[in-house]
Parts: sequence; structure tokens; C-alpha cells
Amino acid sequence: DYLYDEAVRIPLLFCGYGIEKPKIVNDQVRQIDVLPTILDLIGLPSMENNVDGRSIVSLINGEKLEELPACIETVPSLKKKLGNIIGIRTSKYKYYRSRFNPHKDLILFDLENDPLEKINIVNLKLDTTEKMEELLNKYRKITQDKKSDVIDEDSNKIREELKKLGYV
Repeated sequence: DYLYDEAVRIPLLFCGYGIEKPKIVNDQVRQIDVLPTILDLIGLPSMENNVDGRSIVSLINGEKLEELPACIETVPSLKKKLGNIIGIRTSKYKYYRSRFNPHKDLILFDLENDPLEKINIVNLKLDTTEKMEELLNKYRKITQDKKSDVIDEDSNKIREELKKLGYV
């Protein structure tokens, strides 16, 4: 399992309605930014509270947008629900590790000075490694909290329906 840029950094193209002329944007954006961007481009109301990500239309229009870290992970095998490796990527660093053991398979690349990702600097930049792990845990907690909210909400709806039917 690996998360080199050749596998995780892919071109993102927007064309058609709302896009006036072609433009190359080299800033990092995330997959979760696609839906809010499409909604913004076609003029639908913002769904900020219901959709993860953010519109990058201002970036497309040449404005600056604060970079947000992107979560990265390997694809799960057919036998597993989750991939083995998780991480976080910024324009400067890429950090990843074992999903199941935060002290196993640690990788940190300095993308500005090592764009081909040949030198693992995890033991040379302990402060950066720690900051990237904190970022990763922050995003994992947000994801878990959102999943819990959905499960709790769905569980309550199911419980109410079962109660109406006399099962609870």
C-alpha cells in the first residue's frame, strides 16, 4: 500500500455552464469540494450544513483560497471495509501511516524539496510529523462525529417506527 502523488493527485476539470475560459489551477483542492463547487456554479443554494467540502469557484476565478489539508487513504481490498493506510496531504507535506497502528509504517515527504517522494523524513522532522498526526486525528474525529450523528439520527427514526408498529 502506498499513497504517492501519482496515485492520489489527479486532474480535476470543470467545463461548461459558469466556466468562462479554461484555466489551470495548481492549488490543492479536495474531492469533497466537487459537489459544493458544482452547486455554486449552477446557482443552487448553498448546502453548507449538509455537504462536506466547500466551493472552489473563487479559486477558479483567480482569487486566493485558504488551503485545507486533504485526507488520503488506500482503497480497501474486497475482503475489508477500510484501506490499510491513511494520511493527510498539504501542498508542503504528505504524511501517512497504518490505519490500525499509528506507530507503524510512518511516512513523511517534503513535497517542495522532494516532489518525487524519495526521502522519508519522518525521523528528521519529528515536530512536523507530530503536527501532521494531529491534523489527521482532527479530521478523523470530525468524520467519526458526523457518522455518529447520522447513526444516532437514523437509530432514533428506526426506534420510533418500530414503536409505532408495537415492536418496542
